[in-house]
Amino acid sequence: MRNSVLRFAVLTLLLATAQFAIAGTTIVVDAVTSDLPPGSRVRVEAGAEYRLLEFAPVKADERGRSVVTRTAGDENIKYRLASPTTLVWEFVVPADGEVPQRQFKLNFPKDLAQPPKGMAGNVAFKIKYNISIPAVDGQPARQTEQASAASMRIPADGRWNRCLRVENWGETGIFVGMTPDCVHDIRNDKRGSLSRSR
Repeated sequence: MRNSVLRFAVLTLLLATAQFAIAGTTIVVDAVTSDLPPGSRVRVEAGAEYRLLEFAPVKADERGRSVVTRTAGDENIKYRLASPTTLVWEFVVPADGEVPQRQFKLNFPKDLAQPPKGMAGNVAFKIKYNISIPAVDGQPARQTEQASAASMRIPADGRWNRCLRVENWGETGIFVGMTPDCVHDIRNDKRGSLSRSR
């Protein structure tokens, strides 16, 4: 009897430990480049933070509107959970200009749930990057160090995917940003968070 109770206690502990081990959320980030000048040195760092925000209730004169907008500030953030992992992507563009695609994971120790009623939720990304482009075709060498931000809503389908892009957009400059996928051309899409360096 005592042995069976002990076995049950050990099994319960193992199941609880396993459940804790698989708890959490992982954001899978595919990283791609496009048309970067050979010899360019690039370093990108990105972190992620889950946020729950609370806004003032809809006013009487706003109830008839189809869309009511609110501007989010630090005072609206009621809960934060930062990922303990940081994405670091560093590379030198080879002579053929083809940089291998990479995949990174940003892990959270807890499940990132849909926000409760009356609140909004998202994951905010802070991106820092340094790009050094050598002199080429009569153009002087360039170096830029900037920071940008992007965000994503909590996905209803549970798909936690993002695309980190470092792309040469010609006269527009180099785009560094986090987008929903790596397929669509987002140059004319104003919904994404764009950051360009000249």
